[in-house]
Amino acid sequence: MILTCPACDTRYNVADDAVSSAVGRRVKCANCGHLWHFAAALQETLPLEPRRVAEAAASAAATATVPRSAVASAAAAEARATDSLLELGSAATPAVARQRIRHSLFQLGLLLFTFVAVLLLVITRNAVVKEWPLTAVVYGAFGIKTAAPSAGLNLKSTPAWIAGDFVVEAEITNTASTLRTVPALRVALLDSSRNELDARIIDPEIGPLTPGASARIKTIFEHPSTIVTDIAVTFATE
Repeated sequence: MILTCPACDTRYNVADDAVSSAVGRRVKCANCGHLWHFAAALQETLPLEPRRVAEAAASAAATATVPRSAVASAAAAEARATDSLLELGSAATPAVARQRIRHSLFQLGLLLFTFVAVLLLVITRNAVVKEWPLTAVVYGAFGIKTAAPSAGLNLKSTPAWIAGDFVVEAEITNTASTLRTVPALRVALLDSSRNELDARIIDPEIGPLTPGASARIKTIFEHPSTIVTDIAVTFATE
């Protein structure tokens, strides 16, 4: 059974037969030294003085139905059992962790882990966005500013009609002082009113650009509408 000290709430694992008498037994807490009487049969804690009253009541009830000699023998055995002091906290009666403390520690650990994870995501947000550009939308939803994946990249595009096809060439230059990864491009065909007629996403398939380096990308729209007059080339993450 689990026996709890009424003074300090320390819990102990106690064998059932250690306090199995009807009127209980004296118990001492190893944590705070509190001494009390625990009545196992009643599952309640009694002060030392009321314990004597409980013993007398039990003895009187037994006398009504049991011969005096048997009552005397039982009372003597009971007195020896109840007068012996049970020291808690020993190997036979070890203290056990409180369930609510374990639960609280688990909640605290989970909260701490969540806080650290969120903090790391905020601190490394630019690296995260650089690796997964679409996460910029998630950061923006929480009002967290991030460096655009295209930051430090200069984009120039040139359109041309060639044999009925519309050819778009783009030049990307790294104007930053650090290595930059080129994100995907979005190329859209526009009419004279700048209405979008067609669009596609282009994966550059080039490695990171060193400071000052450039790369050229080319895509061909085969036989598009003849009313195409302009283009809009942007980084797909913008």
